[in-house]
Amino acid sequence: MKPTRLLKINYLSIFLLVSSTVLLTSGCAQKQTIMSGLDLYPGLQIESEISRLEQKVKTDTDSPFKARSLFNLSLLYSHHKNPRPNYSKALKRLKEFTLLDLKNGNADSVQYLMGLLQKIVKTENNYAKSRSSIKKLNNNIKKLTLKSEKSKIEYENLVRENQEKKEKLEKLMHLDIQLDKIRQEIK
Repeated sequence: MKPTRLLKINYLSIFLLVSSTVLLTSGCAQKQTIMSGLDLYPGLQIESEISRLEQKVKTDTDSPFKARSLFNLSLLYSHHKNPRPNYSKALKRLKEFTLLDLKNGNADSVQYLMGLLQKIVKTENNYAKSRSSIKKLNNNIKKLTLKSEKSKIEYENLVRENQEKKEKLEKLMHLDIQLDKIRQEIK
């Protein structure tokens, strides 16, 4: 091989290596998501931020800013550091956000979050129903336990009465036998 041809092959391989590296790393570049604007709040500040944003939503008339506040509210209501998360409110605010943010195209990107919140709310509702069913069952168990204890006491009383009557009957039978003997002796 000629040295110039070898040099061209090296330049070509270096060019291909650099261009493939650029193409591959550009795919790894961090994309800005809709959630990137939300600062992470400590637990105590979450509640005050929720209050502030709720007031802002009530008074804000500008649709994009109101939409952003609604989205941030839904994230704060469902935030893992929120001491009292409220997933149903988060879902409600997220639905309001999707209605206001139709022009910006972010409504589609929150469908995943909305699906998760819907599952969480459904699970919470099922949990609440289960808890109330458990309470009702526990109350029924208590009532039946009391009824069973009363029945047991009544049963024990009846057994005792029955035993006393048996003893009296045996005494009467014994007395009857003695009376028959006395009658036969008299005859």
